[in-house]
Amino acid sequence: LSFMPSFGFAITLMAVVGRAIGAGDPELASRQTYRALCATIIYMGCIGFMFLIFRNHLIGLFTDSPHIIAIGSHILILVAIFQIFDASQMVFVHALRGAGDTKWPAKVSGILCATLFLGGGYTVAKFFPQFQSLGPWGMATIYMITLGCIMALRWSFGPWRKMTIFQS
Repeated sequence: LSFMPSFGFAITLMAVVGRAIGAGDPELASRQTYRALCATIIYMGCIGFMFLIFRNHLIGLFTDSPHIIAIGSHILILVAIFQIFDASQMVFVHALRGAGDTKWPAKVSGILCATLFLGGGYTVAKFFPQFQSLGPWGMATIYMITLGCIMALRWSFGPWRKMTIFQS
């Protein structure tokens, strides 16, 4: 519900950006990217707001255990926080791919995933067990915020504008 519609939108954006770049119109690619960003942030922001407001009810759909509802409700707060950053990273990664900038986002995503998401989640779980499941989910939130911001910066600084997709 929160991820897949925006992911589909981002995949469509990749094609739109590629088409604009192929037509020699990077400004159109930029405008379409920011329009897609607005749409996905609004959509995923609304979903995040619903996760925040209805977190107890949503977890309650799966269990009636007060303990599990409490844990799940805290996790949904973190999920609500990273919705906007997830929208940002999806839009900018796919826009960069459409513009021909594929290696850099892949490398950065892999490094951040290995260090923050996996390494950070493992480290928090092992050395800070008092955080319980919130520790790894907190690291997942930090990962998503970092990834979203870095991809936004990559798009904004615009090295994709100088790339050549088609070579003769």
